[in-house]
Amino acid sequence: MWSRDGRNTRSAAAHGALHDIVVGGVVAGVAAAVVIILSRLAVGIAVFLAVLYQTRSWHGYVTGLFRRAVWTTVKVAARPFVGDRVFEPGFDLPIVALGIASLFGFSILTGLVFAALAHGRSRGFTFALGILFGIGVFFLDLHLINPAPATAVEIIPSGFAMAYAFLWYEDRLPAPG
Repeated sequence: MWSRDGRNTRSAAAHGALHDIVVGGVVAGVAAAVVIILSRLAVGIAVFLAVLYQTRSWHGYVTGLFRRAVWTTVKVAARPFVGDRVFEPGFDLPIVALGIASLFGFSILTGLVFAALAHGRSRGFTFALGILFGIGVFFLDLHLINPAPATAVEIIPSGFAMAYAFLWYEDRLPAPG
């Protein structure tokens, strides 16, 4: 179809939908990555506090273990690129940055696929798809990056974050007309 000013309206509509999918996917992916990082840090802190409570040791070995464990939760996403170096103790800025960048990159790619499937669907479908994506990302993470089943705590929160962020973005789009 052509408009009066000579533009192809089908092409413009397809371009608009693609734009909405890309931007919505990036928003959804970033939200999921933030939730994953925060949940990993929360689990690390919770385990540390449980160990502190049980051992009543506020210094020494337990504190050193905590410092190593907290950074490992952030560095582990860089494992495909640097191998077991992510498990070395302490803060390593290049690996932390690579871990965060790879987590965001993977989450944004996942968000783009999610947005392509969820665009224009109902809220219920989008949230159900978010849960399925959370489960799928968990299994990919478990087999490719981080073989720790403790990452299961991020399945539902990251899936809901992806779905909620995408719906938040879609709700701000102008009504078709």
